[in-house]
Amino acid sequence: MIINIDTDSQNFSSLQVGDILYFQQTETVSSESGGYYQQTTGDPTLIGSVSNILQDGSIVVDSPISTTVPQGAFLLFTKPANKSNVRGYYMDVTMTNSKAIKAELFGVTANIVESSK
Repeated sequence: MIINIDTDSQNFSSLQVGDILYFQQTETVSSESGGYYQQTTGDPTLIGSVSNILQDGSIVVDSPISTTVPQGAFLLFTKPANKSNVRGYYMDVTMTNSKAIKAELFGVTANIVESSK
């Protein structure tokens, strides 16, 4: 089932095709200072996998179930897990600092698997 969500995708600058989209219900709560704020309720509900992001800001989702996203729901997404490892004997890495100020690198790790002996 394809779901078209009308939203401003500019708010989701890191959203990409293949990401998994969820929604969470919200409610308006009054604060002690007299103001109001939005609070999420319940657990996130799966919408599906993002199949397209249109130029008008709409998000097209391929949903495994019939899902209705309520007006004003909080949208969130996850990236699919990367289950592959770097394979081989040689890897070249270049790290650059794009800022004009000095930066200190605390640590770098890599998960390397030999491809053959």
